[in-house]
Amino acid sequence: MLLIKNLNKKINESAILDNVSIECKEGEFVAIFGPNGCGKTTLLNIVSGLDVEYTGHVKINNKVVADAKCGFVFQNFHEALFPWMTVAQNVQLNSTTGKKWIEKLGLTPLASRYPYQLSGGQKQLTSIARAYAYEPDVLLFDEPFSALDYSITLKMQETVQKLWMETKKTTLFVSHDPEEAVFLADRVIVLSQKPGKIKKEITINLPRPRTAKTRMTKKFFELRNKVIEAFTK
Repeated sequence: MLLIKNLNKKINESAILDNVSIECKEGEFVAIFGPNGCGKTTLLNIVSGLDVEYTGHVKINNKVVADAKCGFVFQNFHEALFPWMTVAQNVQLNSTTGKKWIEKLGLTPLASRYPYQLSGGQKQLTSIARAYAYEPDVLLFDEPFSALDYSITLKMQETVQKLWMETKKTTLFVSHDPEEAVFLADRVIVLSQKPGKIKKEITINLPRPRTAKTRMTKKFFELRNKVIEAFTK
């Protein structure tokens, strides 16, 4: 369970987040959607412990952030992996379950390669495997597929959904794409322009597993349009 209560963040007296409260139930997949600069990445940095300059409270499984474990999949996959380490070494860093996740994500043929020898999609798969191998209390994704082409993005979204359905790991996923948010999440939280406030929470009551056909249903478009409407109001 992830509990964010009355979160406020300022940089040089400029408000970034304004009284944000979010509760992610154990095993829930929550997507954060909002305009550029509204504090989405800042929110993840606070939850992960990378940013400690804020007011409010964050608890992960009833633990303070410093005592919790967060698996973080970053947007910039070019800099997220250690370039002097192989795929296997990156995934197995601080982990005893790395081999399992290398196999599960189909990375075994790439295990001895270095990041410069990988495609963008392969780098993000490696980052996802590393995040899961860390055995975190909560998983954080920061627009992880925004730099990938459309076909690879669709495959990656299906991979993330499959892993979540298998593990039911509490997940907070920042997205710049309303269709992606609706496809993946149990609930979409729409943030306002800076300073980021919660404008609307939308429950995504679509059956799983969601497939390419799901994206073409009337219900999917209705939910996507609700997200867009909240975003543009």
